[in-house]
Amino acid sequence: TSAVRDARNKSEVIERVRRECGLELEVISGTEEARLIGLGVLRGLPARARSLLFDIGGGSTEIAVGVGEEPKALWSVPIGAVRLSEIVHAGPKLSREQLVSMRRYAQRIVAEAVPSSIKGAPAHAIGSSGTIRAICMFASPPGSGHATRESLSRAVEELAVLSPTERRKRFDAHRA
Repeated sequence: TSAVRDARNKSEVIERVRRECGLELEVISGTEEARLIGLGVLRGLPARARSLLFDIGGGSTEIAVGVGEEPKALWSVPIGAVRLSEIVHAGPKLSREQLVSMRRYAQRIVAEAVPSSIKGAPAHAIGSSGTIRAICMFASPPGSGHATRESLSRAVEELAVLSPTERRKRFDAHRA
């Protein structure tokens, strides 16, 4: 979504998709993307349930605070898994310095886009993307799908030094 949203030639991409596929694309804002993701993920939650939702894509991360089924506060942060790798020129393996650089950059971008204190946010978060699912499955005890901040941090440290071949043994090629 953010790739088309941010593309210099987005009108050309939209026209080509219409011409070659017969589809009419609507490019939505990051905030609208966060709202739509929130509506899908929060569906069916009890009316008073408070949720903090993250969806990490390739180019952006959407964040929503929800009450019940309704996303209330929405943010779109211009940082995703692919964009971050490109910005720091990440190679097949990350050096300690590159990992530190990535984390600092991501913290700065998130701090610029999202308030430091989110009113009403719960202590736990829900992740809805394939990226989050993959890293949580790697970081959590088998079969749980729940990871702590500490286990996620350890997982990132462990994954950063693996080669692409080693990562493909644990994830599908797209996620590796």
